[in-house]
Amino acid sequence: LATILDDAGIDVSDVKDAKFSGVSYRVTQPEAGRSIVDGSVTVQRAGGAVTTLISDFDVDVSQATGWTTATLNPAAVAILNDVMGHLLDEVKGGPAATNTVLTFSVSGNSVPADVATNFRYEIKLDLSVLGTITLDVVN
Repeated sequence: LATILDDAGIDVSDVKDAKFSGVSYRVTQPEAGRSIVDGSVTVQRAGGAVTTLISDFDVDVSQATGWTTATLNPAAVAILNDVMGHLLDEVKGGPAATNTVLTFSVSGNSVPADVATNFRYEIKLDLSVLGTITLDVVN
């Protein structure tokens, strides 16, 4: 989190909150006649239960796409926000964040089945940072 804030030119002392705000996905290398059905993404915090982040998504991967916003499971969002809260506390000088390892798993059925598959897609996690900025207004 410290690197993300630094790269964005944000002073950590100006940050009030940092939250997980969404997931998007896109097809980057399409394959004609191919789709993903019953797709899901899960997250597991080290030692914790596997929790579904996205479920039941179907995607036509026969053409490249722009970013598509996924519908999220609030229980998984709570896990991610808990980690973000601990990381923010740490970068603000609080105790070292612990148990910050998250494992994501992606699954789904490639259709048609039993045929070699050759497509690529990306999944992006979005963060929102709430803070204050100072502006100088020139007359």
